[in-house]
Amino acid sequence: MKRQLAIGGAMAGAVGAALGWTIARKLTAPVGPRRFNLTLRGVEGDGDGRLLILDRTPDTGAPGTYNLWFEHGGWAQLGSEVEDRGQNQVARVVAGLSPGLTPREGDRVSWSGIYFGSPTDAGLDASDVVISTAVGPAPAWRINGDTSIWAIHVHGLGSPRAGTLRGVQVATELGLTSLVVSYRNDGEGPTEGSGRSTLGAAETEDVEAAISYAVRC
Repeated sequence: MKRQLAIGGAMAGAVGAALGWTIARKLTAPVGPRRFNLTLRGVEGDGDGRLLILDRTPDTGAPGTYNLWFEHGGWAQLGSEVEDRGQNQVARVVAGLSPGLTPREGDRVSWSGIYFGSPTDAGLDASDVVISTAVGPAPAWRINGDTSIWAIHVHGLGSPRAGTLRGVQVATELGLTSLVVSYRNDGEGPTEGSGRSTLGAAETEDVEAAISYAVRC
């Protein structure tokens, strides 16, 4: 019995190690291109009342404000309400469109929680600056406010700088100066080694460089 328990424990440990390795490989993988894995099934109405029809998925059926990125360029901001269109489809109201975009049935799109593509989309007056890091220049956006109080905005793993812009809007309303940074191997900052994330172990140095920039200013 003890031998069986030992073998079972060893097997469980091996399975756990393999699972951990798989998850780690996925989490630290270099940033790849956006996947346009949804198809726009239809468009209802026009103007402010326009509805986009999509296949029902856990994402498309979730309440909240989201964005659709179009494979041929542009984006559509979606409102929080979800309307049923039968068992397998949902309709989402269009809250905003990028200039010149006309959504059409059959367009390939990508679902995202990143609501704004740039500071301009978010109504922010930003300037492009560069943070000097130990591994190369890292682009950043600076949105001016009270220069005695800074907010350093750090985006999440696998997300671009634009993912922080809703928070930047709040900081701007409070009068803070914001610095929206990139860092090594995030797809926008400098590339180092294999291009994989170190889950913050090395990226912290780049954020520290951004803090030093704010102190100097």
